[in-house]
Amino acid sequence: MSERVFLISDIHIGNPQFDNEKLLMSFLDYVKKEATGLIINGDFLDFQQGPPAKILIDFNGILSKIFELAKSDFKIWYIVGNHDILLQNFVVTSELVNILYPRIDIEIGRRLVHIEHGHLFDRYYRRIPWLYNLGSRLLGLGLRFNPHLGDELGYAFNTLQSSRYKFAITPASEGYKGDYGEYEVGAKKILLGKDKKRRTSRTPDIVTFGHTHRPLFKEYAPDKLYINSGCWIKHATYIEFSDSGIFLGDWKKQSRQRLPNTGPSVPTSLKHSLS
Repeated sequence: MSERVFLISDIHIGNPQFDNEKLLMSFLDYVKKEATGLIINGDFLDFQQGPPAKILIDFNGILSKIFELAKSDFKIWYIVGNHDILLQNFVVTSELVNILYPRIDIEIGRRLVHIEHGHLFDRYYRRIPWLYNLGSRLLGLGLRFNPHLGDELGYAFNTLQSSRYKFAITPASEGYKGDYGEYEVGAKKILLGKDKKRRTSRTPDIVTFGHTHRPLFKEYAPDKLYINSGCWIKHATYIEFSDSGIFLGDWKKQSRQRLPNTGPSVPTSLKHSLS
């Protein structure tokens, strides 16, 4: 079987807005059958907006499938995000399962892929992380009564603000009117080797973020790509690295698109290093 590696992020299991359990179960069944590796790029478990104990009980089926993958001849990388930040206390590397924070560089075939969740580029999280986390927890309480509260607050916030402040509470809000410049600028700096904190002996060919919940592809040069994997709340999107190229797919729509100029990308070696 050819090597195939899938990447997902922002599933938010435990969040009152997450209702794609059956869809995710079918995706994991497919991954188990067809792939050789799975990368989870943060916010798989939503400890910020869902009780940890309840998450482990209510979503035992999903977690069991992850454990099944880990027991097979399969490679799993879990990069911690801001909603599952508790897992940074359980960082571990092994032959089959790796829990890592805050980022990782993985060599997939001839390409070096830089992977991190993306919250460290969020202008709000970066400035006052404790307030960001507090607001996220309070929103989680409200979501238990109204699963659409986050989007409604985003629209209301934009309506109340003057034209000078065209942004919502968070980039993941449906009503967000700000730009995503900080993520694209950050990705470009990494790709060009200009980010001193993330500089390695080899400049990455691809940067992948999550966090914004918007699937996105940007090509800065034929071999310098930025890809955002989207989410599993409003979408069910994923990135696929396979022998026929790199794809951005939507499991809900049962569609996928090969990204331009990616060409064959056979992940014959799955080496990784912390950056």
